[in-house]
Amino acid sequence: MSNFPPKEHLNINQFDYSPKQQGYAFPAEWAKHEATWLSWPHKEASWPDKIETIYKPYCEFIKIVAEGEKVRINVKDEEMKAFAVAELKKS
Repeated sequence: MSNFPPKEHLNINQFDYSPKQQGYAFPAEWAKHEATWLSWPHKEASWPDKIETIYKPYCEFIKIVAEGEKVRINVKDEEMKAFAVAELKKS
């Protein structure tokens, strides 16, 4: 079963416009923004045999960025959130 809407509910014209024409933008890193968004590292495949070693330097990076602006961190669930908070408190 697909989560994609049935054909009769699709507005085919929505695909005639680019993301820019639809009002989306990818601003430069120096553009005014509310916060920097990061994702908590969690995929072993991205850090083969070393994911445990990434948390300390990642926390240090987060704290440096947070000196100048708000940082928001994506987590997949409450368990990951608790782990991330504990790691941030350690460093």
